[in-house]
Order: sequence, then C-alpha cells, then structure tokens
Amino acid sequence: MRARVYITTSLRPTRRVRSFCKDLRVGLGDAIYVNRGKKNFEEVVLEALKHGAKSILVVNTRKGNPGRVDLYRITNNEARLIVSIVCSGIKLLREMKIKPPLKAIKSVRLTVDPNASDELKKLANTLSEGLSIPIEGLVGGDDAGLLIVEPDKKHLGRLRFICAKNQKPIGPLVVLKKYFA
Repeated sequence: MRARVYITTSLRPTRRVRSFCKDLRVGLGDAIYVNRGKKNFEEVVLEALKHGAKSILVVNTRKGNPGRVDLYRITNNEARLIVSIVCSGIKLLREMKIKPPLKAIKSVRLTVDPNASDELKKLANTLSEGLSIPIEGLVGGDDAGLLIVEPDKKHLGRLRFICAKNQKPIGPLVVLKKYFA
C-alpha cells in the first residue's frame, strides 16, 4: 500500500498514543500507521520508503499522552526534521463520542483561520510543505478532509480535522503549546 504520510510512535507508546496515531491516520486520509516495535529511526525511514511515503510523523509520549509530534520530510532516502509540535492537550475521536468515518478520506486540504496569528500562519505553511497538502479556504461540498489551523484563547492554537461536506470531526483535536521549525 502506498501512502503519502507514514505515522509511527516513539519507543514504548501508551494505548492513548496509539489511539491518537490511528485518529491521525483517519484525519490525514492518505496515511498509514505502523507500530514501531523495536525499530530504530533508520529502520523506520526504510519502511516508510517501502510504503512510498514522503513524510514521517513520529508521535512522542509525555506522561502517558502524546506530548510532541515530529514531522520529517523524506528526500534522497534521508529524513530531515521539518517541525516539532509540542502538544498542550489532545482530544481523541472516542472522547468526542464520534465514530471514525466508514468511507476513507481521499484528500486533505489545509485551512488557516483568518484570525490566526503570523506564527500560526507560518506553522500552517510548514505543515503544508511537510505533509504535501495544499492550503485553501474553507470550501465545503466534497468528501475531502480539512485540517484547520486556528487560534486558541489560552494556547498558541489548535489543529482540527473535519469533513468538508458536513463539518463533523474526522480526526483528533490537538491543542498547540509551541513548535520548533
């Protein structure tokens, strides 16, 4: 199976981190989630290349929860860190009492809230480049997924995954504390 994004965890993940990765897989559409096991990072990169992935998301555990998400871009058979996102909190689909969509999301677009700060807009551009998804407006009507980057009152911002057609969540809610590009 060919995938645009390869999702895995740090070593020894918790159940909540694995659930978060599965929700990310659904929200990103053309992604694959693979249990890491005892693989070192070089083995992860080789496996991602076998699946045809252009990006790798590594979800790191902090106090039993997803604490940091590292996005790597694969070029010339090497992975280069694009951005590290520090999570202040997450909400899984099951915690929102939502079942994952039965029909797979075919494509994903990134949307930036008009009230977003320059820092959030910079993060959105980095995510767009790293995940190979276009930045577009809040356009509905099709079965595409939307990754929305929006401001948050207490934190840097939030990432939401919704269906463009019915505006319902299709992935986790991620509250951003900070990021390093």
